[in-house]
Amino acid sequence: MSRIKDALYNYFVRKNGRVWYEYERYVREHLEEHKTNKVGHILLLLKLNWFYRVKKGETPYLYWDAPMNQIDDTKLGFDRSTRFYPESQVEKRESMDLMVEKLAQYDVICVDVFDTLIFRAVNKAEDVFEILGAKKGLQNFKIVRKNAIENARKLTGKFDVCLNEIYEEIYSYYGKRVVPKEELELEKKITYANPYMLEVVKKLQLLEKKIIAVSDMYFNSKEILEILEEAGYSNIEVFSSADYGRNKQTGELQRYVMTKCGESLSYIFVGDNYQSDFIKSKEVGMDAYWYKNCLDIGDRYRSNVDNSIAGKIYRGIVNNKLHNGTFNGNCFYEHGYTYGGYIVLGFCRWINQLALKHNYDKFLFLARDMEVFYKVYNKLDNSIDNRYVEFSRFASQQLIFDLFPGEYFEYTIETRIKKNTINEVLSIYDLPKFEKELKEFNLNGDEKLDEDNYLLLKKLMLKYRDKIKEHFSDAMAGARAYYKDLVGDSKNVCILDLGWKGTAVVYLKALFEKWGIKADVHGAIVSVSGNSYAKSICDMGLIHTYMRREDMNFTAGVPKNANFEAFRGHLFEATFTSAKSSLLEYTTKEKFIYARENPNSEIVKDIQQGIIDFCEEYRARIKGWGEEYQITGLSANTPINKALKEKGYVIPVWGEIMDEASAESGFVKESKMKSFFAFMVSTNCATEKEYGKYYQYKDESDNIFICSTYSQVFITLVKVFSEKITNVDILLYDDIPNCPKLRESLKKTKLFKNIVIFSKEGLPPRFHKEEKRAGVLLEYHKLHMIKVERKLQVQLERYKDIYVYYDGHHIGLYLQEKHIKYHLIEDGMNHFQHIYATPSAQEIPVLNKQNLLGYQRGYMYLCCGQNPDCISLEVNENKDLALTHPNVVENPRSEMIKRLSDTQKKVIYDVFLSEMKQLENTKNDLAIVFTSVLVNDGWVDSEATQIKIYRDIVNELKKEGYFVVIKPHPRDKIIYNKQFQDCLIIDRAFPSEILDFNKKIKIKKGVVIASSAMELLSCIEHKEKLGFKFFNNYREHVAPWVIESLEHPERYNW
Repeated sequence: MSRIKDALYNYFVRKNGRVWYEYERYVREHLEEHKTNKVGHILLLLKLNWFYRVKKGETPYLYWDAPMNQIDDTKLGFDRSTRFYPESQVEKRESMDLMVEKLAQYDVICVDVFDTLIFRAVNKAEDVFEILGAKKGLQNFKIVRKNAIENARKLTGKFDVCLNEIYEEIYSYYGKRVVPKEELELEKKITYANPYMLEVVKKLQLLEKKIIAVSDMYFNSKEILEILEEAGYSNIEVFSSADYGRNKQTGELQRYVMTKCGESLSYIFVGDNYQSDFIKSKEVGMDAYWYKNCLDIGDRYRSNVDNSIAGKIYRGIVNNKLHNGTFNGNCFYEHGYTYGGYIVLGFCRWINQLALKHNYDKFLFLARDMEVFYKVYNKLDNSIDNRYVEFSRFASQQLIFDLFPGEYFEYTIETRIKKNTINEVLSIYDLPKFEKELKEFNLNGDEKLDEDNYLLLKKLMLKYRDKIKEHFSDAMAGARAYYKDLVGDSKNVCILDLGWKGTAVVYLKALFEKWGIKADVHGAIVSVSGNSYAKSICDMGLIHTYMRREDMNFTAGVPKNANFEAFRGHLFEATFTSAKSSLLEYTTKEKFIYARENPNSEIVKDIQQGIIDFCEEYRARIKGWGEEYQITGLSANTPINKALKEKGYVIPVWGEIMDEASAESGFVKESKMKSFFAFMVSTNCATEKEYGKYYQYKDESDNIFICSTYSQVFITLVKVFSEKITNVDILLYDDIPNCPKLRESLKKTKLFKNIVIFSKEGLPPRFHKEEKRAGVLLEYHKLHMIKVERKLQVQLERYKDIYVYYDGHHIGLYLQEKHIKYHLIEDGMNHFQHIYATPSAQEIPVLNKQNLLGYQRGYMYLCCGQNPDCISLEVNENKDLALTHPNVVENPRSEMIKRLSDTQKKVIYDVFLSEMKQLENTKNDLAIVFTSVLVNDGWVDSEATQIKIYRDIVNELKKEGYFVVIKPHPRDKIIYNKQFQDCLIIDRAFPSEILDFNKKIKIKKGVVIASSAMELLSCIEHKEKLGFKFFNNYREHVAPWVIESLEHPERYNW
């Protein structure tokens, strides 16, 4: 029977990795329900099989925190290459208190040892063998040690062998150059307590719960107990497979524990091995809790390029830190801990080696990028005298003007071409005003600097070099005194900087010589650029570089790329910057002159704290056994280079850091983000759309209007002007006619921070209520919403106020799906007074408890503002509304238009200017016909009927002597030009309200059937609304609901 059960389980659960992952995760999270509602769980299993194996579902069915991306690893239930960020938020564990509450229900808590109760400060158990072999000078020890286990099993005839039996095999290869005790002692040093489980165990012991450590291990129970006590555990009984000849893989060890402790007691087993600790424990009658292995969660984020011991220590420490269940840092702290700390620690250890080799007697850490390096060095190992130096490229330019005039111009004046006027440039760089000198060179200080006048300005400055030197003399004197005091009696100084060309070292070396500071000067930088000059000064030994250029460019599969080089530099500066203000100028006064306070100092402090905490933890973990393993530049750069390829990290996480913590100003410059995304797009790590979503619309606004027609754009413009709405974005559906042209026109208004285009390509026209109900089982609506979310180029959640005109369209439904609050604006004049007589009637929901509950649970949409997330309904007139809302806002459009100034009307008018000229030049008496969408909205049976209706209307107007203008409805797809060559056809996208903005346009008569298009227009002298009675002439061609409205007009508010 058990074989049949296993076969069925393998087929229905383990056959598909996603089914396995989601089903067993659900069971783990609902253990009590699993006992009492097995039928429900079987039904869930069948749904999962249908969704993933039959329907081939491309989105997660239950768990969206483990998304679908090449899911084929049935061992883990998801692809190990799938990565989501921030990493620490992936597969988050429940709180320790909740864990204690669950486990406290049992009499005996059995816990696995390695990777559950304790961690190793390396990535895998076999890394311990490699370290031991290296310490003992035993070649191939790791391989011999692994093979010795299998050989011992063969010789002893048992599977569960002990350490002494393993070493009997090792003696035959190495003799007794290494003994079991040495491995045990090394294991004690490398292992440390899992902080999550240590706290849980201590709390359970306070509740007088029995804790038993159970392990499949070659260490016996006594040896494991020594390891646990060394890690900080106490009062734990240990059962090891090495003692009892039973193991967890078969369940026999768990069964033995139950026999020894009493089968009448209740048991739960906690462990990281899903098969041995979870499945087998349940099979023998224990409850079980899967504490997923931290390395299995984190290792897919780590690079496998670096196989150094230091790299393995790094992976072990970071995996265990981020995923044990106690991590509570934000994304900035995590960035510093995961990627910055390893570089800083490696560099600080490397410069000590440099000092020994080259006899340096003082380190000078240059502000601001080296501040965190300075802090770490003095916390962990300040064996060389050192100082933190106030320095910046900006301040240094005044000092080098006389020594390096070419570089001065390149790094200062030249960078302002086409950006500032000449006077502004002189002010920015604190240069003399040169009022007379500018006239001498025929220069106008108010002119913008360009390529031509730049050359004249350069010539002027070189001619009056002495005047500039005199102007900078105070800065020069202040710097000379400052550096003489810093260097003191040191004879061999090493200047430390982040990178990139080594110019700071070159400048200071030349200045020291000029100032008579008698000390040899060399430099050490974290990384070097690809610049040939930088390479040459490294080759000559003036500067040493921790990360060689090949380390930076060729690890982790990142190609040589100019955009990558640029962004890498900006990223490093953002990661290692200081929270302090940047130095602007040296002076002889008491205090130097600094830039404004860094507005993002708290973020920088979080990054730095993450860096410092990593360095302290790394050092603590290697104490007594791993100090000799060096962190090479290649190894230190590998983690951050791997993450650089991850769009899931670089866009939401690095993008935030780049925006918030740029090196000099505290804000990212446009060129930095452009170089970043240019690199991402060029290496297929990000799409142009993702570039747009993150970079183009990063300038955050408070409000956004969602528009799908020209009329909605017009009302938006009127509303923004009349209500003085600022800090606003607008989103345009791409099926608005001439959408790109409209976008350019809107840009000229300068009303909107961001103008976003939403593409409907590949999306269904609309999602009906019936489909939503079917989604209870099929989940089709979630697939649609995923598509909508991918096409959105903004994060709607971040806006304070979202305005939509129709909430039954894609974005409106997305807002409902995500429960994002929004305002609904009436689409069409007095639309909500007669909504039941429009096609929108099919979207009106029935408001009852069942549908409201369905909305909250995610299987119903409630459109037309009839849901809890619609916070207001704005109408033209709050009177006789056929459909209302708890918060109706009356905002008459005529009043809004009255509040517009002539200048504002001109701005709006210019957006739609192209159609106006035709009407201005018409001399005949004008009549205008506004069409309705009779066919597509289901009023009449065919386009031919619609064309006949409007032909009849036009003919009547012609008889009255009018020249007829036809204004098609924005959604009217009929092309009128062929059938109505005797009329002027205005673009259907043109908003009719704009007619009033041109006083030259006078229209004698306007005609509609059932439209509100001309109600506000004062330029129309006589308005005729034909109404539903007009359809009596076409009864054989109109829809049944139109017939009903003719026969029962009292049901409709027309």
